[in-house]
Amino acid sequence: MQKERFMADQENPYSDYFDHNRTIASVLSLFAGFLFTSMTILLNGLQNKDELLPQATILFLAVLFYLTLYVLLDNLEMGFHYIKKIPPLTMKVKPFFNLLVIFYLFGQQSH
Repeated sequence: MQKERFMADQENPYSDYFDHNRTIASVLSLFAGFLFTSMTILLNGLQNKDELLPQATILFLAVLFYLTLYVLLDNLEMGFHYIKKIPPLTMKVKPFFNLLVIFYLFGQQSH
């Protein structure tokens, strides 16, 4: 039994890493959703959005939201560094991660 487990661990030494990485991605996705919902509720519920404190609060939440999305995308892309044989379709999709980061950083503009 232990010999079989040892052989399985040797075949895929990164399975624990990918399980941990999947957990981190789930938590970051949940946190990003919470931040986005919080910003939406604040923007809809605030009476006077022109004061300094509401503006600073929304700015802080927006910066935290963008940092969370950046770390999430970096975490999703991190697996490419540890895979020996990457499928060709995955390599075609990889540049779009950088494009998504640009859209997340500059996509939201206040009117």
